[in-house]
Amino acid sequence: VDSGRAVVDIEKPDRQIIRFVDVEDQLPGGDPLTGSPLIPVGIDLNARLRTANLNDPLNAHLLVAGTTGSGKTEWLRVAIYGLIRSNTPKTLRLVLIDPKRTAFNEFADSPYLMTPESLVFPDGRPVGNVLKELVQEMERRYVLFQKAGVDNVNQFTGSTRQVLPRIVCVCDEYYALIVGDSKKRKEIEMQVSLLGAKARAAGIHLILATQQPSREVVRGVLDSNIPARVGLMMVKREESKMLLGQAGAENLLGKGDLLFRDIGDPVRLQAPLL
Repeated sequence: VDSGRAVVDIEKPDRQIIRFVDVEDQLPGGDPLTGSPLIPVGIDLNARLRTANLNDPLNAHLLVAGTTGSGKTEWLRVAIYGLIRSNTPKTLRLVLIDPKRTAFNEFADSPYLMTPESLVFPDGRPVGNVLKELVQEMERRYVLFQKAGVDNVNQFTGSTRQVLPRIVCVCDEYYALIVGDSKKRKEIEMQVSLLGAKARAAGIHLILATQQPSREVVRGVLDSNIPARVGLMMVKREESKMLLGQAGAENLLGKGDLLFRDIGDPVRLQAPLL
């Protein structure tokens, strides 16, 4: 059921490509002090752009999964561009973790990076250290909130008129970070757990992607701390059930065809193409 109508999916051999440039005007402009927390997720049957609001506890962090050819990396790039379109470097800073070294190269000199070293290649800079710095920034902000007598980053900005930029950490292949080294894995999972549990109010958010939404990857830290899920095409029914709580993603068509779930049943959307 969609918008009060019963809908039957009939897959067309000539799928329509939805370009980001044709839907980006559906993203509102950001507030000069707090920016915009909206991430573009995909287009519904009525050509409306569905967004995830990072201020919402259900959407504060996102877990994205999809096999090769599903459009996973492209989805991440659209999410980043959507945020950039509605923010300034004063209201948004990015930390981009790129194990493949090919996902985010166009952002290498972006003024939106948190620091010039915030395009991170894990073979050159340990990801555990990067996440630890985000945890330290989160704790620093909570000290500021305590002194100002406020609960979150938007209240702090409204009360003090000081801008604390939203920080969004995007990781293209989480599985590659934790496989093979149990000590490194424990360190990364500890930081992800802390950020997942506490970082939203501080204006710090995680978008983690993986090709393999297996029990080993999703169970535990990610399952309990990242409720919003973007499921692109997957190989196995079990992977869909692990990510979304039900089968279905194994029947998707690839190239941005996705299921989005934050509460209730997943919604089928089409990711735009940059």
